[in-house]
Amino acid sequence: MKKLLLTLFFIVFYSAQACFAMSIGLPEIFLLGLASFVAIGFILALIYLCLYLLKRSKTSRNEK
Repeated sequence: MKKLLLTLFFIVFYSAQACFAMSIGLPEIFLLGLASFVAIGFILALIYLCLYLLKRSKTSRNEK
């Protein structure tokens, strides 16, 4: 749940930055969008990695 809230925070934060960037120019909006996708992808990758490792550790404990 904490990861979901952190992801939501990043979405809101980068959306606010994009709204501010609209007064600056279009290339900045694309850069902020790209940065937000990278940040969200990184967070999702960490979540999936943690879930994979937890699942793997549970199966290795059952085998012993």
